[in-house]
Amino acid sequence: KLGPVPLNGMTSLPHEMKQESVIRTEEHLSIRYKHEGLGLAVTTEMHFVPGTSVIRQKTIVTNESDKPIVLTHLSSSLINGIATDGLRPWQDPSKIKVHYVMQTWHGEGQWRSGGLEELGLYHGSPHPPACTIRFSSLGSFSTAKYLPMVLIEDCETNKIWYFQMETSTSWNLEIGFRGSWDDASGSLYVHTDGGSERFGGWKKGLLPGETYTTIPTAFGCTNGNVNGAVREL
Repeated sequence: KLGPVPLNGMTSLPHEMKQESVIRTEEHLSIRYKHEGLGLAVTTEMHFVPGTSVIRQKTIVTNESDKPIVLTHLSSSLINGIATDGLRPWQDPSKIKVHYVMQTWHGEGQWRSGGLEELGLYHGSPHPPACTIRFSSLGSFSTAKYLPMVLIEDCETNKIWYFQMETSTSWNLEIGFRGSWDDASGSLYVHTDGGSERFGGWKKGLLPGETYTTIPTAFGCTNGNVNGAVREL
């Protein structure tokens, strides 16, 4: 479904994390964080696909405390800074087009396109908008209504950002805007997850020493048209 209520920026936990290590190779980037108060270790894993601009990302969480921890939300990726170049603002109707795929039984692969405002994300005051665009699916039929994939086209700069969640279970994909309360600066973001209490009732208990890994999300950016972005994926 499409709907409001942004996930991004609704918790202070990321700000309380301390970065512990960064490991980088030609095809891999791993960043580990630790929340000392909770005893929770979070690692962001990125794998760079050779010959493309595609990045496959997942999040790994380990309970390093001596008490059980219950997860109620965990993102696979959160990509900020989308469509920040060019001269037109993000809310300009001629700036951004969102491409997505509707699905139904014996009616798969129905490509659709729409502007941000008509899909539900619009600028209504000097403050950052609280509305978002959301595609989601519940249960093991992950392609029942939408493909877990979206393309965001900047029609001004001829760039396309693409995202695809690799899952056969519930998923959420959210497009929103995060900015300053003092001025109009900020950017579009895309958030993906396969586990959220607010959208699907997801919870995951971790005993001391246990680890949980999210579903992967593949994403990237390319110059050109929709066909070029799909070819990358």
